[in-house]
Amino acid sequence: MNHRTVVLSETDSRKYLLARCVVGPPFVPSVLASDADAAVSAADRVGLPVSVKGVSAGLAHKAAVGAVANDLRSLDEVDAACRSMATSVQAAGLPLDGFQVQPFARAGTDLFLSAMYDMTFGVCCVVGRGGGDVESNGSLSFIRAADISEQTVRDALAGAIPERRLAAWSATTTFADFVQLARELARLVEVEPDVRDIELNPVRLVPDDSLVVLDALVTLDHPHDATNGRAPDPDEQRMIAGVLRGLAPRSVAVVGVSRNASGNGYGIVRMISECGFDGELFVIHPAAREVHGLRATSFDALADGSRIDVVVVTVPRARCPASSRTSSVWTSGWS
Repeated sequence: MNHRTVVLSETDSRKYLLARCVVGPPFVPSVLASDADAAVSAADRVGLPVSVKGVSAGLAHKAAVGAVANDLRSLDEVDAACRSMATSVQAAGLPLDGFQVQPFARAGTDLFLSAMYDMTFGVCCVVGRGGGDVESNGSLSFIRAADISEQTVRDALAGAIPERRLAAWSATTTFADFVQLARELARLVEVEPDVRDIELNPVRLVPDDSLVVLDALVTLDHPHDATNGRAPDPDEQRMIAGVLRGLAPRSVAVVGVSRNASGNGYGIVRMISECGFDGELFVIHPAAREVHGLRATSFDALADGSRIDVVVVTVPRARCPASSRTSSVWTSGWS
């Protein structure tokens, strides 16, 4: 089954994270405006100066296409910035979904925080100096999810923040909050198979030691039919029915079922059920005990061949685990 990469807009990335994080990132307040006139009205309500960003699904780097304007000090400047952004985004071949209007953030130290799945190390967080040109600033450090602690984060930030500033900040509660946010993003990548990576940039540390997240980007790895509501592919249904007839399993486990009912894993679960399978059907999930009404168990169960006859893997290649007896793989990224 083919997958497609979906880059959520900043607005949708915020919603995604706030809906799934136990403790949500401390986002800067933001108003979504549908057009330039609405953005001017929003700026008037928010209070000048403001920052304005173009909103477009698939737009990973807004500054690269001129879709960010900061420190706008008049409503005329807001109007002009919005109209310029609309032209720039459309010239890049992307739809413009509106504008984010935010209070202009106080100056501070910009940090980068992301979580991702690495083929070698598993779930990792990346921390370093934030802002523009992150990949070339030489300050990024990887921390495996299991190793995230105040000490490892402090060590990773040693090259991104002046030593005296880092020493003072690391003694505060907001430093502990930053470490907890890193753990939370890593947890989300672990439990939501559709997530490819999460990026918060910048996370601004302001002089009073508080934190504010100015931008977010969530990238998902969806199956080709995850969001369009089409019926299951007949060829895939026949393939699943053939596997079930040929192997006659007493139990089937599906790896890669997230809580998102539009995801690839849930579609496979639905097709197995519709094929008339009457054995034990459950999902492999690192945290949940139940997903979509099915019993969920941990990855450790894959080592117990007496419990699982067939494992169906529905995650991208980089995240495919080893299975117990027989596995059927619906995934992408194989050459």
